[in-house]
Amino acid sequence: MGNSSSHSHHGHGHSKAAPLTEADLTNTRKSILEWTELNAEGELVLSEQVLSLVGDNEEALHYLKSLLKTIPRVDNPNAISQFNYQYNDKGELVNIDTGKKFHWVNQTHYDVLGDTVFKHIQSLMVKDYGLEEVWLPLDPDYDGPKSNIFVSPNWESADKLMLLIQGSGAVRPGQWARALCINDNLTVGSILPYLEKCKEAGYAVIVFNPNQNTGTEQPEHIYCSDFLLKPNQRGEPRERQKKVKILHNESNVKHVLYVWDNFVSKAKATSIGCVAHSAGGHCAQMLVDRRGDEVAKRLYGIAFTDSVHGVSKRDPDHVKHFIQKRCRNWVQSRDPLDTKEGKPAYDCLRVSAGHDKHEWTSGTAIESVFKFLWAREAAFPDEDPNDTNYDDVTSSSSSTTDDTDGTDSN
Repeated sequence: MGNSSSHSHHGHGHSKAAPLTEADLTNTRKSILEWTELNAEGELVLSEQVLSLVGDNEEALHYLKSLLKTIPRVDNPNAISQFNYQYNDKGELVNIDTGKKFHWVNQTHYDVLGDTVFKHIQSLMVKDYGLEEVWLPLDPDYDGPKSNIFVSPNWESADKLMLLIQGSGAVRPGQWARALCINDNLTVGSILPYLEKCKEAGYAVIVFNPNQNTGTEQPEHIYCSDFLLKPNQRGEPRERQKKVKILHNESNVKHVLYVWDNFVSKAKATSIGCVAHSAGGHCAQMLVDRRGDEVAKRLYGIAFTDSVHGVSKRDPDHVKHFIQKRCRNWVQSRDPLDTKEGKPAYDCLRVSAGHDKHEWTSGTAIESVFKFLWAREAAFPDEDPNDTNYDDVTSSSSSTTDDTDGTDSN
């Protein structure tokens, strides 16, 4: 929540409230809609009440007017600029007029803006890193909904290949955490710094999309009137389109297996690494489980970032061996980066990601993640596949994993 301002209005009788300052406005988590009304022409304007509170404070007035412009008055907005935002050179989403960060309107507005944000990130993946968008499934005569992944043009012929697997919730390829891409910056919220590291190391990349498992026959129509709904208001009842499962990609695990079978298994690379965040870690473990021999021969390691995978005594030996020998999990923690956080039985070592919030872990752990991956690459494939020096009996209580992943949806 925003800082409460010293100018809070307690509404004692009719005593005149102190004028609102720009700091009051920017610190609040109040929706801009609380300060607006529709005029006779149906235009969104500042309410009389807020105008009287602001008085003749030009700065505050300018800020409020800049917020009005963040609410598109057209249906189906599809660019960040239509919300009067842009990304500055620090990768922060800021108001075009004031340079101030994102200000809340309502959930529909946030979701639609979020869609323009991931499209912006994907355009940078194509423009700055030369990635190509591929639509799945690959079946030429399939005409249902599809999902997209991104691949380096040389994914098939490159010597080195990195697999990037996001979590669950509202994220799309190119993001680790949607909320951070909107409220903080692209350095911590997006995969762009990971693509930079891969580019420097001569790696081709495959960016997965495990959590987009359904689609609609037609794009949903977005009504700009829904951006004006206050929390207690309901929009017009509308016909929702039926969600249809995407062929071969009906679940996150099926998606990861499909991309492995149709891309990774056909790639020539002798060095293959993987970064998997949150629920993406569960998918990566299932890949090790279901494609055992091939994965063991080709994948030198997995860096998990606050992964929700879990290994138990019941898992096959080849899974226990791979996860313990070739993986590490950077978990949310208040401890400094790389502080050891214990090793659950049958699972890999856990170390601090250098941040105590789940969604920040990929961003804050990046240097250590790549240090680990390059060390794994250098050691591979010299380890003895018959080496069984790992937990076969559990001394401590087995791993308890917090399976909630709600953070990604914000």
